[in-house]
Amino acid sequence: ASGDVSFDAFGFVVVTGSFGLTKGQVSGDDGTVFLTDADALTLTLSNVNLFVGVGASIDTGILPIDVADDAIDVSNAIGFNVASANLSLALITDGTTSYTGIELTVASASLTGIPDLTFEVSTLLVQVNQTSGVSKIDWAGFTVTAGTLPAFTMDENVDLKASGDVSLDAFGVLVVTGGFSLTTGQVSGSDGTTTLVDAQAVLVTLSNLELFVGVGASIDNNATTNIVTDDSIDTSDSAVGLRSSLSSL
Repeated sequence: ASGDVSFDAFGFVVVTGSFGLTKGQVSGDDGTVFLTDADALTLTLSNVNLFVGVGASIDTGILPIDVADDAIDVSNAIGFNVASANLSLALITDGTTSYTGIELTVASASLTGIPDLTFEVSTLLVQVNQTSGVSKIDWAGFTVTAGTLPAFTMDENVDLKASGDVSLDAFGVLVVTGGFSLTTGQVSGSDGTTTLVDAQAVLVTLSNLELFVGVGASIDNNATTNIVTDDSIDTSDSAVGLRSSLSSL
């Protein structure tokens, strides 16, 4: 099953996008996990735009009866707006063992409609890899010989991964830009003294972090709206406060 969807619940929740749903069998392997005619359910959501708040509406575009060109109008809305999100989900059952893969990408997400308060996220990536058995699937290295699976990019070492870039301007008093990454999973290796085999690990990294606390600062988006990767803090307009930067942590 597949199609395009346009949904408006009283201006509170508004969604546009496309979906695909497939149920069948899949065979293949990643060198460790071998599947033969395993039951598989896959769901894909593509080009999804989502608004949660008040005051949004559907712009039906040139062809009102064709929802493929529908868009969300947030010109008079207050809430949280997500643009160009894509989701892939795979649920596989092989005997008594289940495997779950989820991958979400979001081009941009932002708070809209509140004067002098800006919160934006771009290049958001979320990955989930779980199993009820011993070995998780290396989705990126899995070779499908029969059936279909989404084109995941995660390997067997990932339990959960989230990364992206963030830009926050709270009335010029608190201004933050930077990137983040959170990964939970397994790690193996040795330094000659300590040897780890599939040890549970949590890794958090912050990159290109800039912080301002005071009055009068703002976000400079460097003429790339909805892309916060290159955002910086502008303190040239008589800002007074404390500014700090950190290349990585």
